[in-house]
Amino acid sequence: MTRRPQDMYTEAMQMDKRLPFFILSFVLIAVWISVPFLYTYSLQLVALTFLLFIWLRFKHNRENVTQIIPSKGSSELIPITIVFMLLISATGNTHSWVYSLTYVYLFIMLFSLPRGTAIIMATGTLLLQAFLVHTFSAQELIILMNIPVITTVLLFAKQQYEKATLEEEMLMEEDEQLSSSLTENAALESYIKEFLLPKTEVLSSLEEPQTELEKTLHSQITLISTESRKILERSQQQ
Repeated sequence: MTRRPQDMYTEAMQMDKRLPFFILSFVLIAVWISVPFLYTYSLQLVALTFLLFIWLRFKHNRENVTQIIPSKGSSELIPITIVFMLLISATGNTHSWVYSLTYVYLFIMLFSLPRGTAIIMATGTLLLQAFLVHTFSAQELIILMNIPVITTVLLFAKQQYEKATLEEEMLMEEDEQLSSSLTENAALESYIKEFLLPKTEVLSSLEEPQTELEKTLHSQITLISTESRKILERSQQQ
């Protein structure tokens, strides 16, 4: 059954049940980077969390190991958040040599989560990186402002993708209905040609009706035969 546009909007604006865990992930990263002792083990935590992600992928989605976007409802997004955000934060935050992974992360989040949750995640990413900036400058501000810009572009792209997907689903449903209708017409045609008409012709060719009942039956049989031929003609014209 094709989803209606209002259903898709309602679904998109719902909050994901994993949102508290995503927020806790941001808090964990902020605390981890802020504590010097923990900061020295950042890359080790990144490696361990990445191994956790690999384990979850093989456990829950073995058929699509190379799939970029996690499956709906998958717990993979939590270790993905920690891996991306902690790696970027531990290697220089906005000046990190892997800072472009921020945009990859936004892409994964926006296409994996309901729109409302994805916007909160993008906001959390912006706040986390702003929190870890030691001295604000024009360059830092420009880098951080790229997050809402990229988020807006990706949200628009997601909206267009969902619209195209909905239209494709509607076309597929129409094709299925047309195919079903053609099959039913073919079955009806076959029934009329191979069964109904031959039988009515045999009955019509019997002796001339004498009684009123026989005359009534004969007229009804003739009517059935005539209407059946009309149905066949209309079906062939279509």
